[in-house]
Amino acid sequence: MTKKNLYVVTILMALTIMPIFYAHGETQTLTNVGFIQGNIWYSEEPFFDGDHIRIYTVLHNNSGQDITGTIVFYDNETPINSNNFSIANERVQDQWTDWQAVYGSHKISASITNAKMILPGGEEVTIVLQNSQTGVSDRFVDIDTDEDVIGNSADADDDNDGMPDTKEVSIGTNPLKQDTDEDGINDAKDTDPLIPEKPAASQTPQTTETSPEQANSILPFATHAIALIANKIETARKALLAQIERRIEHLKAEMKEQNIKKESVQPTTKKNGAEARLGTKAMLKDSGIFQYLNLYIHYALLFILKYKILFYFVLALLFYYLTRLFYRKVFRSY
Repeated sequence: MTKKNLYVVTILMALTIMPIFYAHGETQTLTNVGFIQGNIWYSEEPFFDGDHIRIYTVLHNNSGQDITGTIVFYDNETPINSNNFSIANERVQDQWTDWQAVYGSHKISASITNAKMILPGGEEVTIVLQNSQTGVSDRFVDIDTDEDVIGNSADADDDNDGMPDTKEVSIGTNPLKQDTDEDGINDAKDTDPLIPEKPAASQTPQTTETSPEQANSILPFATHAIALIANKIETARKALLAQIERRIEHLKAEMKEQNIKKESVQPTTKKNGAEARLGTKAMLKDSGIFQYLNLYIHYALLFILKYKILFYFVLALLFYYLTRLFYRKVFRSY
């Protein structure tokens, strides 16, 4: 081999080996691999509170090497789920996670972590992806009471009983219930939708004449007021139930994220007695005891709110004790 040919071979070998040494010595930033920006879509449209849907995004790889990593889906910056992926060069790949939609505003996104390049021979090299974040999908999840595929905020008749919601609010009927007084007659067709109508078979002939004083009795007004209060309480119960369900999902997501962080933290060195006593409260908090207690309390409230009989029993019990306390404080002081 001539000296000139030896120089050429040496230069070619150096150019081949240098990228490998460069990859070992410094983390590379790649621009031709990662998310296709703004690419978040859903398994069904539209979707509403309580629906189980699938969130999708797509990855692409034109880096020249196979890429591995972890993709994390977020809802309002709270992790929903994470998936490990491996994508070959010159390929695109769908990624997804399952999610139950909850009433309220949501910012859905995804990001890539722990990205690595697979070098020839199987060695993995940590890399940084310029396109490691998707765009944010802003969604408001509404409730669809009558399941007509129109959310309550855009539906003029939420319970589909034929009476507009504005009119139901003005007269005191429940806009989320077709038969407010539960007498078997639709609110739009009921002559008095707040007072149950007696069946014809149960009506008995009256032998005495009704006086004007009896006709103008306060009973209908009292019944109307009671029905209106009951509707307000029921609406508040449903709103509080939805709020507790959202809070439970948020707490579970926080606990899952903290468990992931704890698994990645190395055990700390042993502290002396004084430091251990001072840090007892923080250690208990870090151990998750307070979080589990908080979650248990929320589940207890959810159980009470979910069952109407139990909810109204607790409400009646609370009213009884408050009335008894008021009686003792006011009347026994004289």
